Amino acid sequence: MFLKPLLSLFILNLFIVDSIIHYCVANMPGAVPRTSTIVLLNATLPNAIEIAAKGWKKAYIVSFPLQKGLNVVDGKVDYKVVT
Repeated sequence: MFLKPLLSLFILNLFIVDSIIHYCVANMPGAVPRTSTIVLLNATLPNAIEIAAKGWKKAYIVSFPLQKGLNVVDGKVDYKVVT
């Protein structure tokens, strides 16, 4: 179901579904680009280093987070949740 905010104000983007108030947040990383870049780097760099050091196949075998993140291998969808 597609829902639109009740009000189109920057500060007050709210909508209500089943008596629950929801707040629409638009592009929060864009509001703090330096901080979000640092956080993204800290979250992804260890995986990139592991893949570079071991190769993607060996890194995939030993790393549960990488197993959950691999979706496509040799042009075929490999992750069951996606299929």
